[in-house]
Amino acid sequence: MEQNLPNGDEYQETITQIIGFLKNIRFGSLEIVVHEGRIVQIDKRERFRFNQGKKPNESNQEKSQQDQYIL
Repeated sequence: MEQNLPNGDEYQETITQIIGFLKNIRFGSLEIVVHEGRIVQIDKRERFRFNQGKKPNESNQEKSQQDQYIL
């Protein structure tokens, strides 16, 4: 089965965005969603952990941020 896949030029802007996300995230993940051989969505989940001044029996306070980009 042969597919018409996009060439590298069609992905250049998306690749640039992905690289930018990777450079600006310390802890988290990127999920790239593909439909029929094309990137259609990128989900970015970033975590921020606050451990400073923690008492021995306190659990970690954690903040999570999730962004979604539809292409």
